[in-house]
Amino acid sequence: KQWYQRRVRGGQVYLLDHSGTIIRQINAHRGAVTCLTIDATGEYIASSSRYDQNLVIKGLYKESSERDSLEVFRQPVYSVELGPEFALAGHYVIGTDRVILNEKGFFGAKRTSLHAGEGPIWTIRWRNSFIAWANDMGVKIYDTGSRKLITERRERGCILNLSDC
Repeated sequence: KQWYQRRVRGGQVYLLDHSGTIIRQINAHRGAVTCLTIDATGEYIASSSRYDQNLVIKGLYKESSERDSLEVFRQPVYSVELGPEFALAGHYVIGTDRVILNEKGFFGAKRTSLHAGEGPIWTIRWRNSFIAWANDMGVKIYDTGSRKLITERRERGCILNLSDC
């Protein structure tokens, strides 16, 4: 199955087919959605809101899935990205005023702060072992394999689209 469009309105997430017909509606948030992403397999969608401070992850094909979750943070959630192997491993990263890597393990979830101290994280992308994020100070790239920050580019103005940097 292929989702062609995603639309949000008032905290609701709508999935539409290529003709604009609503396929599914997800009651995700009480306020505006800040970020919306679908995992690499097309099986899961994640949405965040800086207004209700929630992260919602839902399976697209079933009403209920083992990876479905609602997480409430005590701070605005500006961005989210599901890991490349999310369907298998359940890893994801969020941007608040920090970059937080969430890994699922045998003994539960582990949260690791990858970066903090430079304001809101507006955009995050995760490809292979690399996580890139942008804030008002520029772009940084972290390697999950070596667990190190490998590069940063300090440049204002490229925060909305990482491909512009």
